[in-house]
Amino acid sequence: MVVIDVVGGEPGQDLLILRAPIVENGGFYLWNLNNNHIFVCSEKIYLCVFFRSGQDMSSVRSFVFVLEQIDGENAFVPTNDVGDFAIYLGSNQPLVLPAEDNSYIRRRNTIYVEDDDGTVHNARVLAFDISSNEVSVIPFPPGLSAQDYGPAAWVAAPPINGNFWHCNSQ
Repeated sequence: MVVIDVVGGEPGQDLLILRAPIVENGGFYLWNLNNNHIFVCSEKIYLCVFFRSGQDMSSVRSFVFVLEQIDGENAFVPTNDVGDFAIYLGSNQPLVLPAEDNSYIRRRNTIYVEDDDGTVHNARVLAFDISSNEVSVIPFPPGLSAQDYGPAAWVAAPPINGNFWHCNSQ
């Protein structure tokens, strides 16, 4: 089940409870931690689900769903487009920014996430192109290990010609 609560509402009010979408994953398994993320783009609610291969631990997939009303019922429907946004998912709130032309770190219709599912910790950021299902790898800077800090949290866009900024969210 997925529960969406309207921020600022009365306790127990404005809750939306939905069945989580079923995904055919062909040998891929849900990430141990941080496998489901909700984010909003252009007033639409999206759900992103991450999977890792049981055969090759470096192989990952993501599926994105948009919340729509079908025959008076709310449902998550598969989508391959979130518009002109770059989405950063981590252990804190999602960061949604307008995409920039010719930018590797703010590409349109792309989700960025640290490759850390609670079991596998890779010193890299994964960039999931939602429309093509391609995954690009952005390695951490030399000398920085995924174990050097706690769960990543996006704090701001990086400096010009810089790498991604992370902060310890604990």
